[in-house]
Amino acid sequence: MRTLTQTVQHELPAQLPPAAAMVYGYVDATELGYRLLRVGSTDYQLASGIVSGEDLAAELTTAGVPTTHAEGRFTLTPTVPGVVLAWDRLGVLLGIVARAGGSLPSAASYTSTRLSPVAIPLAGYFVEAQRIDADDESIPDRLERDMGFVWGGARVVTVRLTMHKWALDAWLFGWCQRGRVTIKGSNAAALGPTEPGGTITGKVVSTGTPRWIGDAQLWAEVLVTLAVEV
Repeated sequence: MRTLTQTVQHELPAQLPPAAAMVYGYVDATELGYRLLRVGSTDYQLASGIVSGEDLAAELTTAGVPTTHAEGRFTLTPTVPGVVLAWDRLGVLLGIVARAGGSLPSAASYTSTRLSPVAIPLAGYFVEAQRIDADDESIPDRLERDMGFVWGGARVVTVRLTMHKWALDAWLFGWCQRGRVTIKGSNAAALGPTEPGGTITGKVVSTGTPRWIGDAQLWAEVLVTLAVEV
């Protein structure tokens, strides 16, 4: 697994395939190292709390840097242009710099040069299996990016994700392979017996090895098992 300081393998094309769904990771803005951007001489800081990749643009806008998001790419438009210094990993998570401490020359706006590892576009997803675990079973889980356990009755689902190779780069950074994630398609309702294609939020239990679809290596599938929040 590549780390957050490594660059992607594939250069983004001018036009990416449209996303049918998204995988969102979460950023703990209570922790130093995940919340600051400097534009010119001004520091902008996310409010303390847990922020979904889906809400990251709105939180940055509230912090003072007007930001939009579309299918894994963020665009920052500072009200006062200046040199951008991404001195912690927030710039990496936005996809605007390749490593913490990176900087960008003064410009009217900045757009992700790679897909964000906390907002990954999908061609689709399919729930492979579900089960409810009994009270006397425990399931290893990644909690706050450390080892924890899911105790008691839990709905556990295995989901097959389909993504293009540029999205696979973002997946392999690893942020959405642990901790809390949300898989969201066009159906905003939560996953359930009457909503088999619904939104899924849970903690990652395990992930499989990506598998290419076809010899051209443009599309890939990967399995992820989640302990779903109910």
